[in-house]
Amino acid sequence: MVDPGRIPFTDKVVRAGLVLDTRDNEIDPHRGIAAEALFASGTGYTRTTTSARVFVHPLRRLVLAGRLAAEGTGGNPPLAAMELMESSERPFVAVGGYHSLRAYYNGRFTGRASCLGGWRRATQCC
Repeated sequence: MVDPGRIPFTDKVVRAGLVLDTRDNEIDPHRGIAAEALFASGTGYTRTTTSARVFVHPLRRLVLAGRLAAEGTGGNPPLAAMELMESSERPFVAVGGYHSLRAYYNGRFTGRASCLGGWRRATQCC
């Protein structure tokens, strides 16, 4: 049995960051950049996150998108904090699960540093 007196289940976190968003449409972007630099300080640890998403529209029916993100922690972060990657929109499971590496379960890989990248293409029907 886990004793909450010895292993706390709460984490008080302060977050701050800078966001640059030049996307033409937040919901369905076709061109632009969304970049962010975030800093968080929790109970006994710190976290620094940078990410960039780039959208280009080279042809009428083609949109290319790329993403690169990196995060590092210092101090003694709890396991739950190491599973998630900060974002200005919402934290997400860094590696594993629907939003990053679909072939693996959520939280399959954890650690003090995370790096992820990817690209996709989308074609429009009209």
